[in-house]
Amino acid sequence: MDLVLLIGQSNAKGCGNPEESEAACRHAWEYLENFTGQALIPMGRTLQLSEGRGTIAPAFANRYYDIMGEDVCVIHYAVDGSRIKNWVHDKNHFLDAAMEKFRHAEAYVGMRAPIGRRFAIWIQGESDGKYGTDPIYYLERLKEIGWILKKECKIEETFVSRTGRWLPDEENLARCRRIGAAQEQACMEYDNLILVSKMASAFYEKGLLQDEVHYCMKALNMLGSEIAENIGIYYNEKRRPVLEETDDMERAREVLNILKKAEVSL
Repeated sequence: MDLVLLIGQSNAKGCGNPEESEAACRHAWEYLENFTGQALIPMGRTLQLSEGRGTIAPAFANRYYDIMGEDVCVIHYAVDGSRIKNWVHDKNHFLDAAMEKFRHAEAYVGMRAPIGRRFAIWIQGESDGKYGTDPIYYLERLKEIGWILKKECKIEETFVSRTGRWLPDEENLARCRRIGAAQEQACMEYDNLILVSKMASAFYEKGLLQDEVHYCMKALNMLGSEIAENIGIYYNEKRRPVLEETDDMERAREVLNILKKAEVSL
């Protein structure tokens, strides 16, 4: 059984209509943990922390099993509205809590089934775009997250879904693009970060946002499937997937390069 730590902000938590979610296959599982104990259960259309809403998990697990032929267990830890600093660099330290849940899952599941791959999926970035996180700071913190997960939990790969956008104005769009450029650069600079989707950038134009920031269930199904397909390429073909561009990122990448050069000169 492969273990997947699903982390990030609200679009990792899931905000879709569960009635429109895929139904998980019998090879998809979820690890649960609360004050009454632990459990490994067949995956439903929602996850323990999704507050009754749909997530990427069923579509991801279905496609992952089709490609990899392995049962998959999702360990879910995502926080609405979280910025990257909340995960590694302020009093919240959400990454510590996520890793603790992952360790408990590893021990519990390991007594019931052989464990195969261990990896994380990171879906986050819109809050950092909206509130103007410095993209160089974001880049370094994302690399730090990948490094900590490897060091502390033996999670060899963290697969990154490039951020979407937070509507409505052009400045929010520009800031979100700069965060997306930082995610791309982090994946180029650190071997254990792998970009597996650029899809979210196009959700607004395709009518797949249900409000100013959250992906609808159709979008979550699409995203889960694409992430699984590209993780399959990474593992089976021993290469990083080649992703179709879904947004005009040229200016954001230029700004990031200018900022990086300024950092070096300082």
